[in-house]
Amino acid sequence: MSDQMIDEDRRILTEFLGECWHGWNGEKDANNYAVCSCGKILTLGEIGRFSCSIANRTFNTWEDFGALKDRIVEKAKMPEFIRYVVLGSRDLSVIRAMVWWERKHPLERCLLVLEALKQGALK
Repeated sequence: MSDQMIDEDRRILTEFLGECWHGWNGEKDANNYAVCSCGKILTLGEIGRFSCSIANRTFNTWEDFGALKDRIVEKAKMPEFIRYVVLGSRDLSVIRAMVWWERKHPLERCLLVLEALKQGALK
């Protein structure tokens, strides 16, 4: 598992939350303006990329991790997630896994949720 996240990873987590990933998917409105996936008109940024006025989540904050945790609970998938963390690809006892988990930065926790999603543990 990499310690970095790319836009595709953030999009997967955003959609898991049931939120809109803001970005241009190639669509234009009747006036030929680029349109965000949320429906807003996009502006052309300084580096030639279209951007929406609504920012995407970074998934490196406690707020972002909290939203993922709440979504896992809402979907009644916390037992599966805990099982994945403890038994997944790690050789950890339950106690060691809990200590390991407590020391993780929000980005590392979000990456673990992403890994669990990609492995099908949260379906």
